[in-house]
Amino acid sequence: MPGLPVELEAVDTYYGDLRILKSISLSIAGGEFTALLGASGCGKTTLLRALAGFVPLRKGRILIGGNDISDLPPEKRGMAMMFQSYALWPHMNVARNIGYGLVLRRLNRKAVKRRVDEVMELVGLEGFGERRVTELSGGQRQRVALARALAINPPILLLDEPLSNLDARIRHNMRLEIRSLQKRLGITTILVTHDQEEALSMADRVIILDQGEIAQTGTPEDVYHRPVSPFVAHFVGADNSLPVHAQFANGTVTLSAPELDGETRLPLADGNGNEGVNAPNPIDGPMVALFHSEAATLSASGRSHRAEESCLLANGTVSQSSYLGKVYRHGVAIGAHEFLIDHHRRLKTGDDVQLRIEAAALNLFPKSESSATATQRG
Repeated sequence: MPGLPVELEAVDTYYGDLRILKSISLSIAGGEFTALLGASGCGKTTLLRALAGFVPLRKGRILIGGNDISDLPPEKRGMAMMFQSYALWPHMNVARNIGYGLVLRRLNRKAVKRRVDEVMELVGLEGFGERRVTELSGGQRQRVALARALAINPPILLLDEPLSNLDARIRHNMRLEIRSLQKRLGITTILVTHDQEEALSMADRVIILDQGEIAQTGTPEDVYHRPVSPFVAHFVGADNSLPVHAQFANGTVTLSAPELDGETRLPLADGNGNEGVNAPNPIDGPMVALFHSEAATLSASGRSHRAEESCLLANGTVSQSSYLGKVYRHGVAIGAHEFLIDHHRRLKTGDDVQLRIEAAALNLFPKSESSATATQRG
């Protein structure tokens, strides 16, 4: 069955007197893979459970394929949900676990076996039908839970942190397999995760939640490279922070700060695909430049790139370094600030270096917004 569109209209939910979801409105296209991303307590799991029918709405509506399902019980919503704990029956073998939902729908034995065999092949579990789930590895149990969800041929698949119990290697492989299956089957899929890499690598669209509200929605590239607020920037890892003074004019911004190698004029990003500094709220005066550790490059101090007008330059000193497997992460002290910068080789503590950041890697926000975010996060 092809995936159906999902729409939430001004949805509110409460736990007792505590408001969890606050007028959430969003539209998910049929066949789209959407990730709900956020810290613990942001409301992402509540949103998923509201979709599934396990959490009642105080206000608003949920529409599936244009039909209002807000008051329907979970079993009549046409969705399948895969839980973090897998929720498998330990006394049943793999085949019976996978076919459980089909038996509840009163399919005959031959139809159940045929469908169970189909989905076991789909998820790579051929030959495992007679095994008890207690004999399986974590990755195999995860496949059984996925097969059980897919067995009923749902138009909508809800995934509640399904990979969090797996080790890193299996988790990486299962990301690829789930994404490949989703695209092949065309199921509308909504994933809840607190793992930024998981959301960015699997989803067509990412929705970041903060305290029961949507902080940003967009493609993985938009959310990562063009955050709309300091909260989102910090959440996706743009934790390097440099206070600057900004002056905006004619599609450019001129930045100055005691730590910078002179006053620098940089192009601004625009809506026509031209790359430049991301500044959602351009205001002349004190601002904060945020950027990712991998977005800057380091070179020996004195190798100036000032002729290139599309980058920000600053001179500093290496204060520490650590090996991350693919790169070395260095602490670089520049004035009163320290930045974490990735580099392909280890630099010595005490080395003088020049920090270079392309305009398109910079995110500028008014200092007042950044301060409010820091207070909220602290």
